[in-house]
Amino acid sequence: MRRLPLGNYAGTTLSRALMNVGTTLQRKEDSRKVLARIPEGLSALAVVEFARPLTTDELVAFTATYKSYADKVVFERRPGSMPITWGGETTWDRAPMPREPDEPIMSDLANFRRWVGILKDYDDDNLHDFDLSLARLRKAANDGLAYAYVDSLATIGELRKIIEDPLVRTVRVADVTYDLERP
Repeated sequence: MRRLPLGNYAGTTLSRALMNVGTTLQRKEDSRKVLARIPEGLSALAVVEFARPLTTDELVAFTATYKSYADKVVFERRPGSMPITWGGETTWDRAPMPREPDEPIMSDLANFRRWVGILKDYDDDNLHDFDLSLARLRKAANDGLAYAYVDSLATIGELRKIIEDPLVRTVRVADVTYDLERP
């Protein structure tokens, strides 16, 4: 999945998982049960939520520990609504994003901050059309804290390890699939 749907009404399993960041829905114990009944070799699209927000350095260290890949980073906790989420392979201006193998998260945050930095007060009205506000964007960019991240490359077996980390509040599986190229 390359782009997240906009707004609260996308109705995808991923948008619902993102909207549940910060809620008591699918607690860690329940997520463990979900992960236990899915074959460990299946590839997953999942939202990994943290017990407390992590700094960029902490997120880089966390994903390195588990060889996890933060496709998109969730920069706020907004229960019941779509949180500010940023990441991917292109910048806000559609140019290819410089992705250093060891520092894609740093690039994502820098790109997010650059984009927010060019926004003007008069952009606020248009942002409301996307359930955003300039104040929220500026706060999220300034804080630079990761409340969760989306991983589309993890296996169920890897997510079973990730969920046991004390930094993890829960893991929400949005989709699973067979990797037909993996032996």
